[in-house]
Amino acid sequence: MANISGEWSFNEDFGFGTDTGIATITQEGVKLKGLIQYTEKIEDEESFEVEQYFEGELIGDDFTIEGIFVKTSKDIEYNIDTWEGKLTSPDMIIGHSYDNCGCFGVFRLKRN
Repeated sequence: MANISGEWSFNEDFGFGTDTGIATITQEGVKLKGLIQYTEKIEDEESFEVEQYFEGELIGDDFTIEGIFVKTSKDIEYNIDTWEGKLTSPDMIIGHSYDNCGCFGVFRLKRN
């Protein structure tokens, strides 16, 4: 079983903006938990900071995490994300994300 505990660089494109930051993942068996901290830049808007705490699983090479708590540097309502992807190598996870308002993205996590 792969162990993906550690720090990963995080990049996501959701069509009208991007997220760039760091994910810190702790793995115990198939269970995952951690924090993704990133800067969100939406077209024609000022960027802001986001922290999403998450829980999830890595089963084989199938990666799924769901946000359980979010905090932002901007006073806005922010929708919690779900990320689903594949461990494509010991140092890379590639997949898609979505929230409950229909915002979809493509992400990459690369082990630091």
